[in-house]
Parts: sequence; structure tokens; C-alpha cells
Amino acid sequence: MNPQDLAHVVAQLSPEEQSAVKEFITFLKEGKGKAPASAFGKAVEEFIATHPELLRLLAQ
Repeated sequence: MNPQDLAHVVAQLSPEEQSAVKEFITFLKEGKGKAPASAFGKAVEEFIATHPELLRLLAQ
């Protein structure tokens, strides 16, 4: 997906969804260990802790 298409898709999201996208991009850019504590980051960590077997199976 080119940047213009991505920007168009994001522009059509609600303000809350746009905020979540921004948090996700920050999370990816800064790395898990460096990202500020956010609702998204906490949710990801909780999911990883709760479903390690599912993630292991998906990684195969």
C-alpha cells in the first residue's frame, strides 16, 4: 500500500481510531521496550501473556 492510499484510509477513520493508529505506529517505530506505556501497548503485552500457545502456533 502506498503512503497516499494509507493516508486516505486513515483519514476516513474516527478520531479514536486515528489515535490508535498513531499509537501503533509509534509502538512499531520505537520498539516494544522503548514505547511509552499506552493502552495499546498494555493490551498487546496482556494478549501475549494470555495467549502464548496461540502465538506459537501462528508463528509456525
